[in-house]
Amino acid sequence: MKKFVFLCMMIGAALFLAPGGQAGAQGEPDFVAVAFTGKNYTGVSWKIPSVGRYDLWERFALPNDSICSIRVRPGYQVGIYEHSEFGGERETITEDSPDLGKFARWASSLEAEQNADNAPGGPEWQQNAAEAGAFQKAAKGGQANKDAIQAYSEMEEPDWYGGRSDAYRVMTGGHLLDLFAELGYDVSEWQPNSFAQQMNNFFDWRKDKSVWEIACMILNVDPAEKKSAAAEQGR
Repeated sequence: MKKFVFLCMMIGAALFLAPGGQAGAQGEPDFVAVAFTGKNYTGVSWKIPSVGRYDLWERFALPNDSICSIRVRPGYQVGIYEHSEFGGERETITEDSPDLGKFARWASSLEAEQNADNAPGGPEWQQNAAEAGAFQKAAKGGQANKDAIQAYSEMEEPDWYGGRSDAYRVMTGGHLLDLFAELGYDVSEWQPNSFAQQMNNFFDWRKDKSVWEIACMILNVDPAEKKSAAAEQGR
């Protein structure tokens, strides 16, 4: 009798753990949406794990005002809010959106919800959504670029804030944009003021990065590749 009970328990456990088992099919997906800091699902990504509310000051895993595109698992939707604590205007995203348009770099809190109008998405959606866009390829730079990159690589969060004024940060943002433009990147959507503000947002989120690394994160550039390419040109 004991052997029979043990065998039944083992069979039940196998059915529970099997990918095609009923419990697995009814379980929560690994994530219900992915938010990106760049358009076309590029930049820094954040897998929103489950239905729930995510405020800037709690559980919000990206810098403020940084989300530019969102992939939404079928069967779910994401409401993005203008302010923290779910304040201000709300926009509801019900499907994959490679460009949030006027709502890009706008959200300070969001709410992931189930959407009965859409059939649930399966493993294929999850696999595709998990693949963030690749970094832009490194462009070549000369000795002057190499020196500037080195200088910005040595500047950290206290050097960006510290006793610096807003005017200084805007000026530095302009210098960074000029540098990336010289290296062959399209920075036409940015102004020195807007770029400096985004640098603030990212530094509020990650204080362990250099000025150069933060700028590369915003522009979806691999900082290591860029430093290497500039160094080779400067030889």
